[in-house]
Amino acid sequence: MKLEWYRQQMRRPLFSAPLFWQVNRGLSLLVALGYGMVLLSLGWRESWLRLAFALVIPAAVFLLTGWLRKKLDRPRPFALLGEPPLHPHESGQGCPSRHTASAVILCWTALLLPGWVGWTLWGVLLVLTCLIGAIRVFTGMHFLRDVLLGAGLSTLIGAVAYLPLLLFALF
Repeated sequence: MKLEWYRQQMRRPLFSAPLFWQVNRGLSLLVALGYGMVLLSLGWRESWLRLAFALVIPAAVFLLTGWLRKKLDRPRPFALLGEPPLHPHESGQGCPSRHTASAVILCWTALLLPGWVGWTLWGVLLVLTCLIGAIRVFTGMHFLRDVLLGAGLSTLIGAVAYLPLLLFALF
């Protein structure tokens, strides 16, 4: 996408409205709430190994994403445009999107719950994750590549870490 597209999106009145940013924060809180439900359910069922994976894998994604952001140190769209951010934010370390990477790995974590409960929560979290990623792009916080890289990184780690365990019911 051209840089000017980001400027046009950032100037839409919707994205500077305080209510919009409250909704944005609410989406992230809903994802965190879903993750908390996963952790509580796994602890309640005494699925200690699953609980360990549910804690370690998202933490690893968060740390890896943070490390990659420091290494790549890509500017954010609002910084390249010389525009103030629509929401208080630092201007560097925009790639990959940590919000998106975290939300995607939490979707994967929902699959640790058995049966339809895990799949239902996964679907709800996936919708919230897509909304979070879109907001990050439309508000000039991240380029589309930042969001896709964050999502791709978490999808790869989720597939490698969780799929063998889920497919072969190793725990």
